Amino acid sequence: MNALVKNKFFTATAMMLMAFMAIALAWMSAQYQYSLIPLILAGALAGFFVLVATFISPFHGLLINLFISFFIFLPQRVLNLQYSLAVIWEVQLLVCFLAILIQLKGNQMQDVNKAFFRNPITWFVLIFLLYISVEIFNPNVPDAVGYIYVLRRTVVYVLSFFVAFYILDSLKKINDFFRLFVALIFLATLYAYYQQTFGFLPFEVSYINQSPEFYNLLNQWGIMRKFSFLDVVTYPMLSNLAALIVILFAFYEKNVTRILLFIGAAVFLVIGSTFSGTRSSSYIVPLGLFLYAVMNIRKPKTLLVYLGVLLAIFITINLPINRFNTLNRYRSAFSGEDASLDIRNINRARIQPYIHDHPMGGGLATAGTPGELNYPGHPLAGFAADSGLLLSAVEKGWIGLAFDMLLYLVILVQGAMGYFRTQNDHHKKYYLAITCGLFSLLLVEYAQVVILQVPLCMFFFPGAAIIVRLRYLDQLPATLSIKTK
Repeated sequence: MNALVKNKFFTATAMMLMAFMAIALAWMSAQYQYSLIPLILAGALAGFFVLVATFISPFHGLLINLFISFFIFLPQRVLNLQYSLAVIWEVQLLVCFLAILIQLKGNQMQDVNKAFFRNPITWFVLIFLLYISVEIFNPNVPDAVGYIYVLRRTVVYVLSFFVAFYILDSLKKINDFFRLFVALIFLATLYAYYQQTFGFLPFEVSYINQSPEFYNLLNQWGIMRKFSFLDVVTYPMLSNLAALIVILFAFYEKNVTRILLFIGAAVFLVIGSTFSGTRSSSYIVPLGLFLYAVMNIRKPKTLLVYLGVLLAIFITINLPINRFNTLNRYRSAFSGEDASLDIRNINRARIQPYIHDHPMGGGLATAGTPGELNYPGHPLAGFAADSGLLLSAVEKGWIGLAFDMLLYLVILVQGAMGYFRTQNDHHKKYYLAITCGLFSLLLVEYAQVVILQVPLCMFFFPGAAIIVRLRYLDQLPATLSIKTK
């Protein structure tokens, strides 16, 4: 009976997908006068097989979703599209969620469900979604145009949390997810080296020249900032995050060759991140290692490693070499002199009275460019928050900012508690990598909009889900029988 139901489901799903692709193909053919029909056909066929593969194996579907999140903006640049294709990533994640619902077994999932919904991280993620939903009643916006977009993306974030928890149900799957995540970042860094060495491809030149303002944003210190196949902020954040992860993993290696490979990969990633010119990303590795040092303060090796990193940074910023603008730009992150930061501080001081007077904020998607497009006459329209925390405060109010901060705090506390409680060294390194990585990203969030950017969100929300899953795995008899070395 179950096989019959599944066959009927897949048959109906295939028919609906084929009908949808036929409609989409007709519409896009009309839009582009048949010039892109081969690409559209190839994309439709690939999409069909991706969806079928996701239903057959939700785990591989999640890995495909992670892969899509890294490359989803590349077709927009290549084809010079005026709209984002991120909806493909969102739909495929929804398919992962539906595949999980189909394959879940009631009695077998009772203990897992209890562990999931008894963890405070889960409840604060749900509160995060609930508060966004309540923003529909915000009296400071005339309509729900911006609200609908933010709510849709928030639902996707929460889905990624649920999907990651139920799919990444073993240490092997968690390991494979991390490996692919770091491998994709390594690939992005490798392409940034290509851009630094050989320059930009024609479609990237068109992307850079889309407007004088955007060109000036990318042109700093007489050189163009490199963005790989991501963007100029997200790419360096990911590179430094991956560098932090491989350094932390190196602490749990005993093979000298692998340790040297990890350290070499970290250096490669950090150097590659400097090509972007996003100086705030330079703090991710030191901040993450600082938390590691605090969590392992009793280990002499820990302090030596952290002091070694600080010494390497000190030597780098004080080298008597001034002819490399990339190096000079990296040094400026630690110089204490930052005109752009001064401007941001002025903006924060100017907007504070508005935040105090609007507990629920000005409304979702009302600040910056989205505000200019959706609500041109709004007080926040065109206001450049340049900070994830400030953006949360102005759009969701100090109430929303408080909920966000509580969510971040709960995740960090649960990660640290799991690290000290677990008896499994393999679990320890994942607790450590996620907690230290999130800690550094949260601090950098003060200067940039980081956490909710694609694909960084595929570290934040699945990372929080992995902490919840590891807490459940820690309580299994097989894990309890393992003693820490």
